Amino acid sequence: WKEYEEVLLLDFLANHVLTAGDGLNFNKTTFSQAATYVNSNGTPEQKQTCRDKNPDSCKNKWNSLKAPYHHVVCIKNGSGLTWSDTDGAGISPESQHVWDDIIKVTCPAVAPFCNKGFIHLLKIGSMFAGSKGG
Repeated sequence: WKEYEEVLLLDFLANHVLTAGDGLNFNKTTFSQAATYVNSNGTPEQKQTCRDKNPDSCKNKWNSLKAPYHHVVCIKNGSGLTWSDTDGAGISPESQHVWDDIIKVTCPAVAPFCNKGFIHLLKIGSMFAGSKGG
């Protein structure tokens, strides 16, 4: 998946958020429509380097984007660390020991966000805020 394809998928799903179940779980029909949308958008140059998407690949990608979203929210809300959409947790030598404890004890999956943001944070956050479960 290329970044532009992820953006297309998120844009499509954001427009269908009210059809999602709890936890923003979309049905197969929605993922089928999403695959068609992703496959039919993008520049010819972008499409040249990408494989066509199918409902299962869209579902898997959505689930793989939701997981880091939840990890980042955990960092933002419960770690006591700052957060930047550009620099992630912005770990310095002084805060490295706190980060190491978070990774060991709380959530090893946050490791990639030590000094790197999550580009889809705001979009996915707005989707959760606009969902039936809010």
